[in-house]
Parts: sequence; structure tokens; C-alpha cells
Amino acid sequence: MRSKSVEQKPHDMAKYEPQDSRRAQTDVPDDVNPDVPSIEDFKLKNSLGKGSFGDVTLAIEKSTGNSVAIKELHIPDILKRDKKEAVIREGRILETLRGRPFIITLFYKFKEDSSLYFVFEHGKHGTLSSLIQKKKKFERELCVKYGAQMLESIDQIHSAGIMHRDFKPENILIDENYRLKIVSLLQVSLV
Repeated sequence: MRSKSVEQKPHDMAKYEPQDSRRAQTDVPDDVNPDVPSIEDFKLKNSLGKGSFGDVTLAIEKSTGNSVAIKELHIPDILKRDKKEAVIREGRILETLRGRPFIITLFYKFKEDSSLYFVFEHGKHGTLSSLIQKKKKFERELCVKYGAQMLESIDQIHSAGIMHRDFKPENILIDENYRLKIVSLLQVSLV
């Protein structure tokens, strides 16, 4: 049985799904902002890692000089694995959660050729997983700080009617101020 607070706050799943049937039937995700830069507006640096459908690269936004992370999703792989709707939903969820302190900020999303690009803030200090491997043991104060940030991030996600199903140290980045940032909202359930 659902709790009373959940019943009082029903969430409209449609806001995370394609907005019309024409979009739902196209060959590539086209839920992109037309007022965004192109890939040529970034100076690509080194690889930050590989994801399910593509690569994440450190880049410099030429107009601002800011470091960003660019996730390049290969559209043929998305379509082959039948994950188009999940990718569109992830973009919309990231837009919904924009501005929340412990969720990675999505700056832009756009497509070019056979790739879809998500441009995020850069997690300068890597993943929580890499920090755990490096330190082996955390001081009590750091455990309390990061534990509280993880709980707050889960609350932020849940308050938007979203349940993260892939919450693990590899999907938690550490920003320039040593705050945790949740990434990878591809595997979620809407409640």
C-alpha cells in the first residue's frame, strides 16, 4: 500500500516521455535544444571513461574556458539496444533536477551526425569509487559528510518522483569543492 504522502503528490510520467507521437516514431532521439553549441564549440581533451553507449571526454568550452564533461552517446547503439526512450527520459530527468546541489548539472544536450551529446559539469576529483580505492579508509568526519550528501541526493531524486536504480560509487562524482554529484540517471523508475 502506498503511503499518504506519495498519493498526495502524483507524478506525471508524461513529462519524462516523448511529447508527441511524431517524436516517438523517429529514428533518433530528437529531444534537443536548438539553441546550444555544436561539438566544434568545445576543445576535446582526454577521455574520462566509457559508458554503456559511448564515451565521456573532458573538454573546454571555447567561449568560456570552463572545463566540462561531454558524454557522447552513439545513436546506432542506443537504437540497437532499444534504449531510445530511456536516453530521452534521462535527459528530461536531468533537466528537471537541474540546480539541485548533489545532482550533476546538465548544461546542454544536442545531436550531430550519429551521436547525441550531453554536456555536464566536470567532476574534477573523479568518482567516489576511485577515492575509496585510493584512500582505503575514510576518517569519521568524511564518512559523515559524504553519508549526509548521499542521503540528501537520494531525497532530491525521490522528491521529484524518481527512484535511482543504479546508485553506486562509480555513479557518484566529486566536484571541485569536494561535494558529491550523482550521475547516470539512465536506470531509474518513476514513482
